[in-house]
Amino acid sequence: MKLFSSIEKKNKAIKIMNNKLSIYVCGPTVYNHVHIGNIRPIVVFDVLLRLLRTFKVDVNFVHNITDIDDKIIKQAKLENKTELEIGNYYLEHYKSILEKLNISKGIYFPKVSEHIGGIVKYIEFLVKKGFAYKVDGDVYFSIDKIKDYGIISNKYINDLEVGARIEENKSKKSPFDFVLWKETKSGLNWKTKFSYGRPGWHTECAYLINKYIGRSVDIHGGGVDLKFPHHENENAQNIALCNVPIAKNWVHVGHLTINDTKMSKSLNNCVYVKDLLEIYSGNAIRWFFYQTGYSNPINYADEYMEQAEEDISKIIDDINMFKSYLIINNELRPVMLSPSIFELLLNDLNIPNTITFINAEIKNAHIALRQKEYDTLNLKYNILYTLLNVLGINIENIHTDQNIDLLLKWDKLKSDRNFVQADVLRKELIRNKLI
Repeated sequence: MKLFSSIEKKNKAIKIMNNKLSIYVCGPTVYNHVHIGNIRPIVVFDVLLRLLRTFKVDVNFVHNITDIDDKIIKQAKLENKTELEIGNYYLEHYKSILEKLNISKGIYFPKVSEHIGGIVKYIEFLVKKGFAYKVDGDVYFSIDKIKDYGIISNKYINDLEVGARIEENKSKKSPFDFVLWKETKSGLNWKTKFSYGRPGWHTECAYLINKYIGRSVDIHGGGVDLKFPHHENENAQNIALCNVPIAKNWVHVGHLTINDTKMSKSLNNCVYVKDLLEIYSGNAIRWFFYQTGYSNPINYADEYMEQAEEDISKIIDDINMFKSYLIINNELRPVMLSPSIFELLLNDLNIPNTITFINAEIKNAHIALRQKEYDTLNLKYNILYTLLNVLGINIENIHTDQNIDLLLKWDKLKSDRNFVQADVLRKELIRNKLI
């Protein structure tokens, strides 16, 4: 398997040791509903997870939940709730959306609020090793002690400008040092040897990787906007503490725009997934993402989503029709598939070309059906079903015992040349999307 490395700027072979692999994908700050841009990375990495599991790889997948943040404090005041109530409320909504999008089970969702003790000890180690320092009640990390700082984002200290996504504080030794522990009595806070306060965002992810995965993660993913400063700062802390980069491979997902402008809550131009799911299926949302490579930007428009719904619905209808004719002719059976059907996905998750392959296989299946070549049709059906499953497309089983009986009854009526009753039953089968 190869993935595009954000550092090497080329496709890189992923080493899988002892048939095990770890993945860490930065999760949401649960202060509001997620928009479609927020959800793109987890959909992309779900495809990767499904592909790895197809090859029986044991994947440790961690997806953090930031439930301590200034935005959560603000939202809690607006809704007259506690911060933890806000965090839990929007986390449950997030998990509900993931379920509707058919995101795989077995992903671990650690909440920051439940790991404060470990995060504090993590910061204490950094101070003890001389990589962090205290200013009044705050604790800062000294980035000038990390020689490779900037390697992920290609933003190096000499090129940075104060104020450009950097918190300004004249008490810091360097304007580019970042906060590990923030002194505050506003909102949720904890008493430590440093002060009453709470951890910095960059330390949360670095600690959770250390706790749940180890010294470094095999694949670290997230949106491209997290390269700097978040991922740089995660990496710096891990180099300081463990003397190795925090990730063996960095994989970033491209921006989602709306009318060619970045979608974000701060710009008030969000399209919330919960609202989309009232109009479109989870399959359509996934299919929309698949129209371009995961590392490229993608532009949202209602007509693109409508097209995605139409396209994936037609594909599912075809799949169900192929299955119906295989059942009628007693030709539906599992097939040992060649690993070559995953060749495109194994080459940097090339989903757009995989879709092109799927459409070609659907055409081939139609030809096999017309020519009554049921061995070929069964092979194509198995290929299509398997690839769509890896892409996370939910194909509802409409071939219930009752519907199978209808199919067989229809076939018997045709064989008996009872075309009037067969035509009546055929219309019912078409309504049920069985043929």
